[in-house]
Amino acid sequence: MVSTGLLSVLKQALTKPRLNKIKTSEIVDTLPKPKVAEDLVLTPIKKVDETEDGASALAKEIGIDRDEILKAADIQAKKTEIRSPEVVRKAADKLKAGKISSKEFRKIRDDNIPPTVFSESLEAPSNLLIYSVLDKSKKDKIIGLTKNITQDQPVGLRLDIPAYRDYRVFVPTVHDSLNKNKPIGHIAAAYLKGTLKKDGGRNLIQLRPASTKAINVATTKISKQTGKEGPGQKTPFATIDGAIQDVEPSSVVDYAKKIKNSEDWVEVGFNPDKGGAFYNKITGKPVFEAEEVVQVGEMVLVKGARTPTQSQLRQLKIDTPRGPRMFSQGGIIERSDNYNTQRAIW
Repeated sequence: MVSTGLLSVLKQALTKPRLNKIKTSEIVDTLPKPKVAEDLVLTPIKKVDETEDGASALAKEIGIDRDEILKAADIQAKKTEIRSPEVVRKAADKLKAGKISSKEFRKIRDDNIPPTVFSESLEAPSNLLIYSVLDKSKKDKIIGLTKNITQDQPVGLRLDIPAYRDYRVFVPTVHDSLNKNKPIGHIAAAYLKGTLKKDGGRNLIQLRPASTKAINVATTKISKQTGKEGPGQKTPFATIDGAIQDVEPSSVVDYAKKIKNSEDWVEVGFNPDKGGAFYNKITGKPVFEAEEVVQVGEMVLVKGARTPTQSQLRQLKIDTPRGPRMFSQGGIIERSDNYNTQRAIW
């Protein structure tokens, strides 16, 4: 019989209320922001046996039988559809058809999905929750449980879409930038700096946009098989590329709490409906490069965000019958309990 305590922990993790979000229009820019304390100790990730399977490693970590892990992790998926409100999707179709301008589209989009920021830092999902929501082929690839990383290893972070779509759990996937971007594993929270240069300095972190395909996530497409209209592309291609820091997820969470409201860091979001790039959630401006990134769940904080160049902004253009349309502003959308009315990824 599965431990009732174990099932209760999973149930609470999957159903706990979301933290409040504050509309960016309600934030007072004149409020002073604290400096980040420098005395926080960041604990490295423990080294693990990579030959061990996820259930066995979890059983040792929690101190229960492996069979209980397998039974508790067998939870039902919610299969949540990830789409924007219909009015925004129709506006995106009109934008692609050249019937409205980018400015008109932004007005419709922002009226229906106003930009917001988190009122406080998030908590990272536990290894048990990550194991439970990952697809079967991914369960044995959890960093700090069955997989190792090295300090300053060049990686790319992407959101695991099935875990989010089916369970509304945000789990970053870590890809190996030096090995054809093959997945290394999944991690509860991550801290990135720029990749190292030969002279010991660092490159800037690249927050790569989802390309010009991004607007398709909000629109419809015609099935070649049936000829019927259906939802467009729903997979985000945005990636955060940098050097992962060997920091335990719990320490990353502690660090995020320290920096959340500091003057050096800003919260960014990724919303394909808003052009496919990461955006400063206060100003709405695209962010392509930064010095440091901290990701905890769906919250992404960046330090040293750079002003985008014209060349970078051109990556966000949308071709229409009346010529290309440009996205110079964006932002994340407000979250509610029904994600069918949303289309925010980060």
